[in-house]
Amino acid sequence: MFLPHHTTVTSEAETAPSQWLLVMHGIYGRGGNWRSVARKIVTLRPDWGVLLVDLRMHGKSMGAPPPHTLAACAADVLALIDQQRELGCEVGAVLGHSFGGKVALEMRSQRPTLCPLWLVDSAPGPRAGAMEDAQNTVVSVLKMLRELPATFTSREAFVHAVKGYGFAPIALWLAMNLEACPEGYRNTLDPSAMTELLNDYFKSDLWPAVLASETTIHVAAATRGSSISAGDKQRLHGATQVRVHDVEGGHWLHVDALVPLVDLVVASLN
Repeated sequence: MFLPHHTTVTSEAETAPSQWLLVMHGIYGRGGNWRSVARKIVTLRPDWGVLLVDLRMHGKSMGAPPPHTLAACAADVLALIDQQRELGCEVGAVLGHSFGGKVALEMRSQRPTLCPLWLVDSAPGPRAGAMEDAQNTVVSVLKMLRELPATFTSREAFVHAVKGYGFAPIALWLAMNLEACPEGYRNTLDPSAMTELLNDYFKSDLWPAVLASETTIHVAAATRGSSISAGDKQRLHGATQVRVHDVEGGHWLHVDALVPLVDLVVASLN
């Protein structure tokens, strides 16, 4: 069993939360990327707390044993949910962005009665050839991670290097994965582990988990640069337990459309 690192966000209310929303980030991210969303949620619903999870081989969840797959990620998080239940913290909803959304569906596959899910711009199906697609930004970033030096003298040097590859918009975000070392800073993301995770992510078909779901699945679909194709969206609309919400913004809805996304999630919490 590998228990992923997590942090908690609660309101300033005197009473402890009665339920918890578990949040999972996308590839190359970490739980802290969703802290602003979490703070707004607990402000509006002080009876809920938020668990921000670092998925295996991300953030502070390093050292997870292979294989690095969606199934392994899901088993990690389900073990965390069981641990939290023993501690008196009941997870009443799960939210996953992009890669994290597919982890949530794998969790539903392993545990069909799992609580309601929120998939934020995350498609259930496989993407054939995605790892060989030169236009796939996620894969281009992976190529860059393989080519970058192991260490940098400063955070600024890392950001400058990332910008040199044409990824200026996400340079500071990727810099969140740096940690201090004797040489200055090193990037904690392991390209080999990221490759394993992405290979499994792109080949996995989790439509069965959607179509057989016994509890509600909410899908927040970005209106610009969405990871959800028109065909996938139409199929999602036809699934009995699925509620599709079109949200104005790009793939990173927690940045582009923080308030509308929070309002949708809060309205769904029982």
